[in-house]
Formats: sequence, structure tokens, C-alpha cells
Amino acid sequence: MNTKNGSIRLFFLFLFSIFLVPEIYSQVTCSASAPPRVEVGQTFEYKVTLNEKPSGIVSTNFSNFKVVGGPLQGAFSSTTNINGQRTETNSYVYTYYLQAEKKGSLVIPSTVFKVNGQQVKSNNVTVNVVDASPGGQQKQGQSSSTSSAPTLDENDVFIRASVSKTNVYEGEQVIVTYKLYVGNTFNGGFRKSNLNIPSQSGLWSYELSDPNNEPAPTSENLNGKSYRVYEIRKMAQFPQKTGEIVINPLELDFLGRVIYQAQRSRSPWEQFLGGGQRSQDYRLHLKSNSIKLQVKPLPAANRPADFSGLVGSFNLKSNLTRTELKANEATDLTITISGSGNIQHIQAPQINFPADFDVTEPKITDQINTSGSGVTGSRTFEYVIIPRTQGEFTIPAGFFSFYDSQKYSIGNPTP
Repeated sequence: MNTKNGSIRLFFLFLFSIFLVPEIYSQVTCSASAPPRVEVGQTFEYKVTLNEKPSGIVSTNFSNFKVVGGPLQGAFSSTTNINGQRTETNSYVYTYYLQAEKKGSLVIPSTVFKVNGQQVKSNNVTVNVVDASPGGQQKQGQSSSTSSAPTLDENDVFIRASVSKTNVYEGEQVIVTYKLYVGNTFNGGFRKSNLNIPSQSGLWSYELSDPNNEPAPTSENLNGKSYRVYEIRKMAQFPQKTGEIVINPLELDFLGRVIYQAQRSRSPWEQFLGGGQRSQDYRLHLKSNSIKLQVKPLPAANRPADFSGLVGSFNLKSNLTRTELKANEATDLTITISGSGNIQHIQAPQINFPADFDVTEPKITDQINTSGSGVTGSRTFEYVIIPRTQGEFTIPAGFFSFYDSQKYSIGNPTP
């Protein structure tokens, strides 16, 4: 009985070892492939296939080629059942789209991945690059399943900058809007990053848009082409000098995906999955157009001595908390200037307080609203006043002069 049990235990132990050994000693495979022959200027696929999922790409070397897209990542699995034994195989594919820029026998060195904490290298791939043939016929050695993705031009995606006006006065508010135009070529989505808002001397800037809450896209048709239009930034600019000022371009990185249909699928499996549909990623660095502002000096005629130099539309209100008090008691005087313009450049009005008054330096409080229509808000000056003697006193008017951008005249609102 013990012998029989012992043989049974050995038999199961033997089977157990048969099924475990392949798992313990399984090797990670990493195989790279590309067409053996391509033409100069031709875009082709470079693929690396692994049998285990990598945690990341350690390094690539495409020094002999131009990268026009990728990497696209795909995971595939297949199951076979032979004599009741079911086997599942996983494949992880990384696809780059490369372009040959010179002829010769060019090598794509190993691509290195990190799998299970270790580095795994693919094989080198040699591509024979020949001169481009006239007529653009099917390239020898090119896979029959690959047809070129649509060719992009400058009208497929771009940034357009526009301004509310280009002929302005010094200090006058100008609204600059940056819009991203995305054509229907990018039918697989896009992502933008590394947005760089231009900074330069000669302009005082406020950002009017919320970077974390872009408005919904609109549709626009330009020269017979349809676009999805995204307002990516809106700025209020105040010229601080006269003459020509150039608003520098806004820049960003754009990654867009193009999905297209291959002429023929390469296998029944691909036909089942969609008949040879392909996708290609394009990484582009976009820059908007620059804009020239012609900045005029403000009119000198009838300019008061206390002119603030500001341009806009403003109102002035004042308030005294107490008008009757004893000597050495305090009262507060508040002067609020509100409207549309460069609020942060408003200076306190000049007021000649009576000699018997002790007056503190004003406390300044700003309420600035940056909406899509421009910069509005108010600046409040709060004085603490202490009369040292009894009597009846008059606080003279304070003046704030500005250039009215609506009426094109010098304004003097008074308290």
C-alpha cells in the first residue's frame, strides 16, 4: 500500500514538474521588423513585438531615419486548443512610423525595453534605402497591407492669433485671442502640451481665459475646409510705449492621430478586426502668427496737469464714514475708482487735506475681474483722518484724469 501510494506521489510530482518548467524557464522574446527595402522619402512601419508586457521603453536609436509617428502600442492574444490542451499566447506590439531621408544600407539598432525589472533588447534591423521611383508605384518589399497615411500640410492644423484692434493708443486695452484650428484629417483625437505664452517688454498683460477650463469647441469653415476650433488663450494687453510693437507667437506641441484604411489587409485575422484599418500619430510643434500693433501717443491738447496716463472708461466715488466728530477722533475716507482699463496702474488722486488733519497713507484694495470681454474692476483707497482741532473743515475734491477710449476725450470724474 505504501509502495503504491509512493508511486502515485512520484507520478503526480513528475507531471507537476513538466507543467512548471516552461513557466520557470520561459524566455522574454523581443523581435523587431521593418520592410527590407524602401525608397527615400517613404514612410514605413518599424515594429517591435514582445511576448511579455514591458514596463517601459529604455532607449531607441533612429539616427538614420526621421520619426514621423509613434510609438503606437497594441496588445494581442491568441488561443489554440490541440487535443484538449489550451494554450494562450500574448503579444505586445510597439509601432513607429519612420521615413528614410537618404539612401544606403541603413541599420536600426536595438530598441531596449524594461521587462520584469530587467533590460531586454530587440534585434538590429537593416533597411536597404533606394532612390524614389517616379510615379509613386508600390515599393518592392513593402507590405501589401500598408498604404500611406494622408499627407499633412500647414492647413490641417494651425494656431491663429487675432486682436480686437491693431491701431491703438498708448495704454489702451487690446484683446488678443489664440485659437487652435484642427481639420478633419485628425479623426483619431489629439493632445496638446508645453504651451508657451509669449512674454515681452512693452506690454502689460492679463490672462482672461481659465487654463483649466477651455470653452467648448466651435465649428468654422475656411476656404472650403471644415475645422474644429478651440479657443486656447485670451489675453488683455496694454501697450506701455509708442511705435510698433510685435506680439510674439504662441507655441505648443501637438500630438494628433490619423486613422485611415489600408488598401488591402494582410491576413484573415486583420480582416476580421476591421479590414486593415491603420492609425498614425503626428508630433508637431505649432506656432501662431505674430501681430504688429501700431501704438499712437495720447493727444497732448487739453491734457490736465494731473493726467494719469490711463486709457479706458472709469467712474469715481467717495465716502466719508463720519462727518461729525470730536477733535482727535477718527473717520475714514474711501475713494473708489472703477471701470474698464489697467486697474493696477491707477494712482491715488491728489487731495490737499486741511493742515489740522493727520492723514494716514491710503490702504489700497483691488477687485479685478478678468473676463473674456477684458479687464474690469476697481481700486479703492482708504484713508484714516484725525482732526486735531475743532471747527468746520472742507476736504477738497480729488481729481483722476484719464483718456476715455469710448468718447476719445480726457475725462475728470470727481468725488
